[in-house]
Amino acid sequence: MHRVCSAPRAEPPCPCHVRVGPPLPLRVRWRRAEARHGPLRAADQEQLLTAPARAPGTPTRCSRMLNAVLAWNDFAPGPEVYEEIIRKLGAAGALDLMKVLVAEMRREGHQVKLGVVHSFLDCYARQQLFDDAVDLVLNQLDPLFGIQADTVVYNHLLNVLVEGSEMKLLELVYSEMGARGIKPDVVTFNTLMKALCRAHQVRTAVLMLEEMSSRGVAPDETTFTTLMQGFVEEGSIEAALRVKARMLEMGCSLTKVMVNVLINGYCKLGRVKDALGYM
Repeated sequence: MHRVCSAPRAEPPCPCHVRVGPPLPLRVRWRRAEARHGPLRAADQEQLLTAPARAPGTPTRCSRMLNAVLAWNDFAPGPEVYEEIIRKLGAAGALDLMKVLVAEMRREGHQVKLGVVHSFLDCYARQQLFDDAVDLVLNQLDPLFGIQADTVVYNHLLNVLVEGSEMKLLELVYSEMGARGIKPDVVTFNTLMKALCRAHQVRTAVLMLEEMSSRGVAPDETTFTTLMQGFVEEGSIEAALRVKARMLEMGCSLTKVMVNVLINGYCKLGRVKDALGYM
């Protein structure tokens, strides 16, 4: 009897040559029985179906997530579902698809919350699109999201600009806040101080304490920690101690973070005995 030999086993494909095709297409089947709004326009539906394949860095799991949530005839996504998907797409840089989902979210009668705006700003920041981030807050919030900018939105934008070292845009946005009647709070000033300290303008940051006082905004522990850290980075421990003294006069308590900042400042100057005094 002849021995039957099985076909030779194929070699596993090299990881370098595994086909990385576009994400699975979206099969959007919105529930229509209880819908209060008209169906997606053809252009938007096409964009929704094809954006995952076009958007750079959009992972396949985003398409699968959308399919799992949107393809069921007996399920209408709530605002939390939209927000979570938009957040994940923002991490993938899929701005076009994010905008389409926001439009559909509003058509379904859901209110867009600040978390969605933050997802857009963070997405712009990851792609270094700081001008677009500023334009979003200054000009696009109402037409795109149906909301008005407030102090919280501006604070998030300011922090995005600080992390991107965009000082000119930072000044522009802060000036625009005043022009539009948006009142800064302690987070606003702490963010501006952080920017000034990183730009080695600590003494200018200290002057903002006076502006805070004139606007009726009380500094907090973060305010003084930021200033102390700024002086320590400049090697001026004595100036940091003056900030500490002023803080105590204003009724704020010394925190563990501040103590660590001062210890680090002394150690950088080789004053170990002084550092041990805080242990």
